[in-house]
Amino acid sequence: THSRYSRDSLAGFCEEYPAQCEGIDPEKAAPFYRDARRFAYDFPSAVEKYDLTGERLQELVDALELIYKSRVSYTDAVFGGLVRAIDEQGLAEESLIAMTADHGETLYRENSLFKWSHSFDFAPDVINVPFIVRGPEIKPGRYTGVSSSADVFPTLAALAKVPIEKGQATLGVNLATSLTEGAPPSREVAFSHTGLWPPIAKRWWMNRPHLLKFHPRYDPNDIWVSARADDLLVKYRYDGAGKFIYEAFDLAADPKETRDIFDAEDPRQHSLVEQLGRYRKILIDAHVDPREMAPKGPQPDEATMIKQLRALGYID
Repeated sequence: THSRYSRDSLAGFCEEYPAQCEGIDPEKAAPFYRDARRFAYDFPSAVEKYDLTGERLQELVDALELIYKSRVSYTDAVFGGLVRAIDEQGLAEESLIAMTADHGETLYRENSLFKWSHSFDFAPDVINVPFIVRGPEIKPGRYTGVSSSADVFPTLAALAKVPIEKGQATLGVNLATSLTEGAPPSREVAFSHTGLWPPIAKRWWMNRPHLLKFHPRYDPNDIWVSARADDLLVKYRYDGAGKFIYEAFDLAADPKETRDIFDAEDPRQHSLVEQLGRYRKILIDAHVDPREMAPKGPQPDEATMIKQLRALGYID
């Protein structure tokens, strides 16, 4: 499911789910595979280069969504096979099984800043990731509070009865009692922040005007932050026109974040704004430029790092 999305599963998916594929031509996605980073981080120039308007754009969107579905289906089948094998061996009562992800993926939305991407933005498609846990003491159901990826480690450690040394996992919250005893959610606010583009890849990013409009420098002072409490999400981001702005969204009523409801006088929003300020300061104060860090052990040379970044799809 990671861009650039593999098409290896498409034929099997369409054979199993023909209705999902009807009327969609996967070849319409060809421009994306020729120029994936442009589509992700400099979409306005992709529109101009490939004349992506009206029906032509919709055909490409439909084709990529179909390919992505085929990869989700494949991942689901592989994971399902693993769980089934555990059960068939009679190990279910001895197994703690968890599935999560480091990020989601934007699959083109009109109001998303970066299309077909998972970096440098707070699109709900990107920051809302699964965390599915199955174990002998876990009650079936859905966790009703907000959670963070930082909670995964302390929660799984507690469920596995593995002690955590003092000082570890200070950012994460142990959600285990909510999963095993139905205790009220123990986390009230979940924070997120954007990354910084890799300095080693500067010459690639400098060729992306749309990206540079919103992330002009490698500087921790330009980092974006967001905070979610229940279904209220508040963001602090660069507007691309010289200043940072706050935005707020009601994710229950507006899951695609189409209506900004930020109100500086609203008490709940004001509280999240103050917490965001403290969170952002921690990030800025703790930042260490990787170019200034003393190397520990053998370090890859620039050519190797570039090869690794290219393999991950972060540079062309």
